[in-house]
Amino acid sequence: MATEIPPNSSKPAHHLMAVVALVASLFSLVISVYSVVTVKNMLDSLATNSVQGQDSNRPRRKPSPTPIPSPGGGGAGLPFGPYHLPTTVYGTSPYTGAFLDLSKMSVSTATNALETAKAKKVKLVISLTGGGGNYRDSNSNFSYSLFKSLVDNFKSLDLTNYFNDGVVLGNMFMDEPQDPSNWGGETIALSDIKQAAAYLKSIWPSVPTGVGSNPAFLSGGGWTSGDLDFVSVPFTQVKLNCRPGRVGCYGSDVNQWVSGVMADAKSDNLGVVLSINVLNGGTPNGTSITAADLQTYGTLFASQPQACALTFWKWDDAYFSQSDIQAALSAIAATASTHTAKTCTP
Repeated sequence: MATEIPPNSSKPAHHLMAVVALVASLFSLVISVYSVVTVKNMLDSLATNSVQGQDSNRPRRKPSPTPIPSPGGGGAGLPFGPYHLPTTVYGTSPYTGAFLDLSKMSVSTATNALETAKAKKVKLVISLTGGGGNYRDSNSNFSYSLFKSLVDNFKSLDLTNYFNDGVVLGNMFMDEPQDPSNWGGETIALSDIKQAAAYLKSIWPSVPTGVGSNPAFLSGGGWTSGDLDFVSVPFTQVKLNCRPGRVGCYGSDVNQWVSGVMADAKSDNLGVVLSINVLNGGTPNGTSITAADLQTYGTLFASQPQACALTFWKWDDAYFSQSDIQAALSAIAATASTHTAKTCTP
């Protein structure tokens, strides 16, 4: 009988050892992969931190500030244009400014007019009280109570906002207080002007206040930012022929005249609006200013650093539509465009 050969007793042990070796290899592989990933993450983290550390040491660019409009005349150039420029003409070259009488308007109508000026980028000297006839008493004297009631009609008008937007340059509340023929044979006392201006400032503290007059007449008023800020000074050719020594007479040359005005205004602590009576300020008195003279006066006045605006009395389509007048206005516009914008304050 053949001898039966028993199964190899070492084979199961061999398989077990192979399995253990395989498991160990897999475990080693997992550990290796884990180690590589961990190291990579660490390196990435170090690199990121390094960059962030460098960035933190770099000077940061500051964000550009939101542009803030320059109150009462923001933007380059000297605003100029006539009294009573129709709002339908706002935005029409060459006019960049105007005088606007709001006294006969409701608050809503006045707001609409100011919004039109804002949209058309026209800068305004405004009046809430209008002509002196609106606040003269039965004796033709200045009446503070009538003046105050006119102002009170506009208390809800946000003039401060329009000043901050650069639409309103100033609030001119009185004209020719120095002329006794307008006020029952007496000039208006400087103390009355101060009181009226201070009342306006109590409602709209930041909006410049002004009167139409001569700075020589306003001398000694002790004007401050709490009352009167500017004077609007009208020019006519007769002022070059007035009696020497008379208040507001500065000589027979227009350069002397404007220099004298500016010196007196500075002494009074007042800003200046210059104005030309183009319809009645020529020679002979009562005739219109010629185109040549308008260009001479207008370019001179538009070059004055102290001036905050230039106005013309007053809108007349027949006058301003003349080709030679248009040419003079273009020359004024060129000079005005180089003027540094200024608020109507000292």
